[in-house]
Amino acid sequence: MKIDMTQKLTNFDGTIHMLAERACPACGRPADEQIATLRAICTRALIATYRDEAQKGEPTPQEKFNRYQLAQKLQQSDVVDLKAEEIAKLKALVGKMWGPIQVGQAWNMLDPDAREFEDA
Repeated sequence: MKIDMTQKLTNFDGTIHMLAERACPACGRPADEQIATLRAICTRALIATYRDEAQKGEPTPQEKFNRYQLAQKLQQSDVVDLKAEEIAKLKALVGKMWGPIQVGQAWNMLDPDAREFEDA
């Protein structure tokens, strides 16, 4: 399925949702903000480390590499052709990392016809 990764997430009031980086704890440099696009939400979810996985010794090195490759694929063009299993993986990881406003919009963008979550 071809998906436009430049789609922007919005707040409930219609304003563009922004992603803030953390301020530098050492130097106090203010946080930068980035527009929350589907690409940004998915990429961060793919490259994050999750405590629940780490406690189980997961993911495997191969799965880490697969996530990295998918993150690279998302960077290659504005419209990306994703397989069903890639969409399922993105939905699962976005669901694990982000809050309801990001999850709801990202899932709708990734899988507009889906009505409920199917575990990946």
